[in-house]
Amino acid sequence: MVECRSLPQMCLLGPMPPRTPGRSDPQVPSDAGRGDSKYGRIPFVYFYREGCSSKPQPLAVEFRIGARTVAKADWPYPIVLNGHMDALTFSAPIAITDGDFEKIDSAFLPSVRAEATICLE
Repeated sequence: MVECRSLPQMCLLGPMPPRTPGRSDPQVPSDAGRGDSKYGRIPFVYFYREGCSSKPQPLAVEFRIGARTVAKADWPYPIVLNGHMDALTFSAPIAITDGDFEKIDSAFLPSVRAEATICLE
């Protein structure tokens, strides 16, 4: 078991991209009855080995207006094998006012600490 950490990342939020036969994104909502949506994508989260000891943390997704965090969702992600590229998805309700939803412009993932098991084959 080794200690590791991720680097902070962010993405801008905007309108949904169109679905096309060549690029069908399963993350794009198809039910307009669920309300308005904003789209952003952080394709990869890498964890780097680190020597300090700490308790593993959930991955946090902060929704921001400028530099101000207006909503947050914590993701206690599943076990991921070291050296594997596993596609993971996450969905959670967040408490946010209609006014703040209209103004959010980015999603931010702060740095977190984790533990990894190295699998040698």
